[in-house]
Amino acid sequence: LVARMKLGKLRAAKQGRHVNGIYPYGVHPERPDEKATLARMRQMRDAEQRSYDAIAATLNTEGVNPRSAARWTAWAVNKILNREAK
Repeated sequence: LVARMKLGKLRAAKQGRHVNGIYPYGVHPERPDEKATLARMRQMRDAEQRSYDAIAATLNTEGVNPRSAARWTAWAVNKILNREAK
């Protein structure tokens, strides 16, 4: 069973499909709105030099919902924006 699953994952990876874990924020093909939110977060951080707290507060004020929480937090914004740098 394990070998069959591994072969299936390898086959899917060769086809360019996502096979391990969840999609990073802004990359999920069925959630195009996340890409716009990620671009807005980058713009606030880079061009406007806002803090993570300020970015989270702005997103909450604008009514943008995170993927699985009730509200944006500075910690979540930090993790999402710093994940791309790696």
